[in-house]
Amino acid sequence: MRTMRVRYPVLLALTFLLICGIAIAHSPSDMRLDYDHGLGTLLVSVTHQVDDSSTHYVREIVIQKNGVTVDTVTYASQPSRETFTYSYPVTLEPGDVARVTARCNIGGSITREYTRPAAQGQPATAIPTTPSMAPAPWVVHAALLLTAILLLLGVAILPTYGKGIAGWYRIHTALAMVGGILAIVAIAMVFGPIPSGIIRNAWDAHVALGLVVLVLLLCTLGAGIYRKWAGGYKGQVRTVHLWLGRVLAVLLLVNIALGLSAVGLLG
Repeated sequence: MRTMRVRYPVLLALTFLLICGIAIAHSPSDMRLDYDHGLGTLLVSVTHQVDDSSTHYVREIVIQKNGVTVDTVTYASQPSRETFTYSYPVTLEPGDVARVTARCNIGGSITREYTRPAAQGQPATAIPTTPSMAPAPWVVHAALLLTAILLLLGVAILPTYGKGIAGWYRIHTALAMVGGILAIVAIAMVFGPIPSGIIRNAWDAHVALGLVVLVLLLCTLGAGIYRKWAGGYKGQVRTVHLWLGRVLAVLLLVNIALGLSAVGLLG
């Protein structure tokens, strides 16, 4: 039991760090802009190194001309695992500024600016900007939910295998409260702006099931708290609490699958 007491927090910490690392490490690393005067075409070359270009890719290209968005293109994959070039019909007069942002489907973005020279023969200017490493909102949502599931897994394991640990019930309660709060925050995030490039039917099902999960989570936590004051019905309340927790775990896994399907990461 002493080994379990040490290993579980360490495993939880390592998993959380891994999730955080994934959430910030997916921004495109470079982007170059060029303009074909004859064809009136803006050339966008993006460097985004990935292992699988069908599940991890540049999802969206946003093109602005003199501060006004003129085109937004979404993709379901990228043509190369490293560097690739897209072309877009954009008319740039001398002095016009094109600003392009490339966003990864997992998180992060990069922005570059290109100014067409005002005089023939004058070199064009490309103004680099620092890549944004901020994760996409759905990545934060997924990270919070996965952390909550790991905590709730500890909640489920302790009554069966951890009763020999001193203060196991306090740990059980603390994990339940923290996991519940993280799950509630994660579920609340689905009421924000709908992510671009998602599969709408899967997203709607994910949100609907998320509401069911939220109600079930509150009932599970409530049953665990009420058990202290249940008197002669403690056994029955405990049984309800355990079964609610089991159903909750299954629905959480189903909802994770729906969420991954909605963002195109699961067939």
